[in-house]
Amino acid sequence: MRHKQTRVRLRGRQIVAVIAAVVSASAVSGVLAVGMVVGGASPATAADAVDGQVVLREEFSGAALPTGWNAVTGNWRVQDGRLLGTGASYAASPARITFGQHLENYRFDATVRFEAVDNTSRWQALALDIPASGSVPWQQAAMRSATTAANGLEFAQRTAANGWYVPSTHAAPSAAGTGTDVRVSVVVQGTHGEWWYDGVKVFETDGLLRSANGVQGFVVDGATVSYDNVRITELDPLPPAPCVPSGATGPGQTGAVVAHRGDSAAYPENTMPALRSAFVKGADYLETDIDWSADGVPFLMHDDTVDRTTDGTGSNHSLTIAQIRQLDAGSWKGPQFAGTPVPTLEELLAWMKDSGAKLLLEYKGTWSEEYTRTTRDLIERYGVRDQVIAQSFSTTTVDRLHEVYPELPTMILGNFPADPVAFTQAHHAIGLNPDAWPSAAALHAMRAAGLKTFVWTENSATAWAGLTALGVDGIITDLAGELVAWQDTYNATNNPEIDWCDEARAVPARGVLSSDEGWDTGLSDGVFNVTMDLWWGENATSFELYRDGRRLATVPLTWATPGAQKAVVPVGGLANGTYAFTGVLRNSAGRTDTAPLTVTVRDAAPAKPVLSQDNWDGDGSYRITANLWWGVNATGYRFLENGTQVAEGTLAAASPAAQSTTLDVTGRAAGTYRYTVEFTNAVGTTMSDEITVEVR
Repeated sequence: MRHKQTRVRLRGRQIVAVIAAVVSASAVSGVLAVGMVVGGASPATAADAVDGQVVLREEFSGAALPTGWNAVTGNWRVQDGRLLGTGASYAASPARITFGQHLENYRFDATVRFEAVDNTSRWQALALDIPASGSVPWQQAAMRSATTAANGLEFAQRTAANGWYVPSTHAAPSAAGTGTDVRVSVVVQGTHGEWWYDGVKVFETDGLLRSANGVQGFVVDGATVSYDNVRITELDPLPPAPCVPSGATGPGQTGAVVAHRGDSAAYPENTMPALRSAFVKGADYLETDIDWSADGVPFLMHDDTVDRTTDGTGSNHSLTIAQIRQLDAGSWKGPQFAGTPVPTLEELLAWMKDSGAKLLLEYKGTWSEEYTRTTRDLIERYGVRDQVIAQSFSTTTVDRLHEVYPELPTMILGNFPADPVAFTQAHHAIGLNPDAWPSAAALHAMRAAGLKTFVWTENSATAWAGLTALGVDGIITDLAGELVAWQDTYNATNNPEIDWCDEARAVPARGVLSSDEGWDTGLSDGVFNVTMDLWWGENATSFELYRDGRRLATVPLTWATPGAQKAVVPVGGLANGTYAFTGVLRNSAGRTDTAPLTVTVRDAAPAKPVLSQDNWDGDGSYRITANLWWGVNATGYRFLENGTQVAEGTLAAASPAAQSTTLDVTGRAAGTYRYTVEFTNAVGTTMSDEITVEVR
């Protein structure tokens, strides 16, 4: 019988195990997330949906702008009992007026009418969080006069760089046009937002851009718009978010980096150079596309034809693999890539076996049973099944993969339906990969069911921050190296609060810490793993590792009481010295501290190099050789002659192997010359003993 779930709140960052720079351009904290469409919303008003205290009500009964309303740009005036705002089309600075106060949770209601528009794409917006000065950045909920267009309604952000970021759009249920009053409402609760249009909730978002002191306002572009019956109502915050199952990616935690068609921003997409580059840059998964040739050989290609990415023409299925292999798949990207071939799936799998790279493999279109078996046989031949997840837009293909190859995990490409869990499970998939961002509620439902979500294709820090705030399991991007670096910066400065679910009846059993310092090379070099083993007993939901009182990492643990639990945290970059490590195991019943672990680092700096010289004839031309015979390697060196640097360079480290470098000296006059060399790595510098050379 399953026990009632409880939750424990932790701070920490997830050490990502796939399948299983915070945006600082402004003082604004928070991120944007794309809206989730609300299907079948009943025609109730926003006022009916929530109650609260009205903190601002304005009906423009006077002749002037109300007190406290700040006309920033554009032409704002009160006329015939309405506020009118006029702004130019495509203006560098749209017409803006600000008012109100900073509120975390509120509803913004207004009656809006387009009086005139330059064209039907022009718009007005409710500014949801904007500096009182009207400066950038700000968050808005925009409405075009052509509201039934696909982008008729928007949640959008004016960025600190004075550009637009519009990740979320939707059509309104009816056209606003000109001369017609529309009652609009936007509900803001923290980073959650809802767009209501004439009493119908159209869509929502779960990551509005929020600041510490932004207020409300209106924004107009290419139109004259009138407003009436403006009301701001303070609301209660949303209830706490549901707990996060252990082992899942929680809100604020970084997920997998998935390289879209390899390192496709820098290399020709879906080629081996692109895939190798993304792997070297640290991508967790390499995403690539496969189709089949006329003779049934699977190969890498995104399009239905070879026209766009090769020097050939024709549909994929009309060309033999011999013809495809003769094509140049690199020149379209740049002359430096000329002659790059189209890879076969077999070529990719052979490289994966040697490299350990993981693959998100997209099956293009609908695959027959015969060709699906071909891919199964190749994956099994190279023994890389544990390194592959298959995905497809075609649920027929996903179903066929399950029939032919049930051991291979699959994901479905497509946006979230009304019940994403039931849809995903009906096709025996492990996850759903949308391009429109899911709502927090839908994402939690997927987490609770043990299902994964990778979102594609996002290439900006703003989007990465938004998806990280939501807690998606992976981000598919053309800029894998940049996303890896962004995540490193983010994780170095963020420890998100996570509500972990568990079934604890008591505090965790006591874990034991150990390290493998010196085991790999025999050197105590400051690069090692600290392992926590809980051998038996009440389990923990998370493990926190501290070094000298400073938290290094928080690792979610999989609940398996009374079974064993293990967490491994890599440690590196430590100089010589003694370090005290402690651990904390937590569950909803409390915490248990591990016994301390002491690790002494003795060999972090390079081993001592030894100098020799060959000036046996004393003629002033000779070679100085520096040898490091065994030990921790260096990454750089400096030769000094009579205390002055005369040469420097880099070294390839491969501890504990030998290293050597030389200094060629010519034309020295008679005299005595003293030489030393410094070998350096990231931790320290080691100097050789001095030698002298006599020139006669």
